[in-house]
Amino acid sequence: MDSIDAYFLTMVLNSKIGGHVLGITDADLKIDDENDFYNSIIGGKNPKNHVAVVSTRRLSPKTIENDRDYWMLISRTLKVALHEIGHNLGLTDHGSYTYASGGALCPMSKGETNQFGFRGYVRAVVDGRGFRFCSERCGFLRAVYGTGC
Repeated sequence: MDSIDAYFLTMVLNSKIGGHVLGITDADLKIDDENDFYNSIIGGKNPKNHVAVVSTRRLSPKTIENDRDYWMLISRTLKVALHEIGHNLGLTDHGSYTYASGGALCPMSKGETNQFGFRGYVRAVVDGRGFRFCSERCGFLRAVYGTGC
């Protein structure tokens, strides 16, 4: 499969599985956006349910030739998945770059795609994210769920 409509995929996952779901695919995720630049995404959450999806298509190095390339793909996939799971838990994007303890970007840091293009965005934002939420997002999780980071 070359590409799939992200909204359609989230609706199917919701109807077949339901609940808090994260789908991961190697298909390109397409969205309806009049701006052609934004017609593909690396991850997204459906605002009408608790289903999020991640595509590995644009996260992969051009070729996977060694263990380093493989682990780069795994790391990027996990970071985008953590971002989308954050949305499933009610977390919102940071409009700018926000750092968590340890010096890495909070997983909810979004940045600007059009500033970098897809490959540049992955290197500048996704690769810069860590696996820990910032104190602000941890505070939200603590207030809503009774447990923090």
